[in-house]
Amino acid sequence: MIKVVDLTKLKPVRGLVTVELFDKSGKKNKEIKSENMITTLAKNHLLWDMKEDFFRGCPGTLPAEPTYSFNNIILTTSDIAPQDVDIPFIGSLIGWSGKSTYSGSDTLRGTLNTVESYATNDKVHWVFDFPTHAGNGTIRTIMWGNTMNDPIYGLRRFVFDATTDLWDNTIHQYGITRGDDCFWLCGLNKTNNRFFWKINLDLTIAESYPYLSGIGYDGIAWGNGYLWAARGTRIVKVNVTNWTVIDALNLTIPIVGITWHDGILWVISTDDFIYKINPSNGEIIGNIVKPAPNIVGIVFDNNGLLWAVRNNAEFFTMDINNNKILNAVKAYPISSWDTSDIWINEDNTIGILPYRGQIKYNRLQYGARTLLPQPITKTSNNTMKVTYDFVF
Repeated sequence: MIKVVDLTKLKPVRGLVTVELFDKSGKKNKEIKSENMITTLAKNHLLWDMKEDFFRGCPGTLPAEPTYSFNNIILTTSDIAPQDVDIPFIGSLIGWSGKSTYSGSDTLRGTLNTVESYATNDKVHWVFDFPTHAGNGTIRTIMWGNTMNDPIYGLRRFVFDATTDLWDNTIHQYGITRGDDCFWLCGLNKTNNRFFWKINLDLTIAESYPYLSGIGYDGIAWGNGYLWAARGTRIVKVNVTNWTVIDALNLTIPIVGITWHDGILWVISTDDFIYKINPSNGEIIGNIVKPAPNIVGIVFDNNGLLWAVRNNAEFFTMDINNNKILNAVKAYPISSWDTSDIWINEDNTIGILPYRGQIKYNRLQYGARTLLPQPITKTSNNTMKVTYDFVF
């Protein structure tokens, strides 16, 4: 008799996390438990491992190895329920640990507890310790993913699968905006004296345009069928059909960057605010507080969320209805050139525009994620133990 196995009833790999806080005397103050979500990225790697095992004995062509996304345990502020998406909302980094011991002064980094960690046939039991000076803050999300230190700014960054140098990397770039059926780029190519480019949605260059007298390059926006270009305190309105300036707005604030949303211009200035500008007369009709200092580029997504980028390539996502910060992500890879703008692609991936070159963040390298049932706040008066069990 042949026994039939119902594959739909097989349980997948599970991840179970326990967070414990202790006071300085070692007394446990709090304990929280939760179960995680395993991402598609992690499942793809498990499938690849199976194929690799097979091809060791049966010659064949092994596909390229998918990204391994379990190098670090990561603690963040995000109170968003886990979703298996390429660019998730992950909040701000509170702490992390690699799979090795550490005893330094890093205020983010914990250490692997090699005495209490172990593996059996059906479970891997990870234990990480955070001393009083590390991992302090209010933690809501615990993830497995990949992080690394960047050599330029010295920040701990989340690693993304990314595409770089998407078009001509000799252009000195100042701003980018999404048009009706394309992107528009402003910058300078000294070789052929071109200042604006029309970029196809597949991120290939379609056309280039010369400099126009009086046009600016402190940021560009597309709105109401026109290209808006800023310089100093002035924004000009450009008809791209015949490449002519048809209007100009003289503002009372210096301009760092601009975008268009809900029929108005949104202007980054040098103070703490992003201003809403009437495109008919240049009057300020409102403002919101910037999500962080040194914001150089902004854009709205299809859900009305504001995405902003700093000159060090750190990007933020903010709900302008309640000023809630959903993301404060230090992303890797980065460019050695300061960032000047941010854009959103057709597939909802994020692009940043350095002074030269381009970076498109396709997918965060993370393999598992859990939302704690309640927040846990660690201070310098506490040590913390994070236990993560992978059950097979």
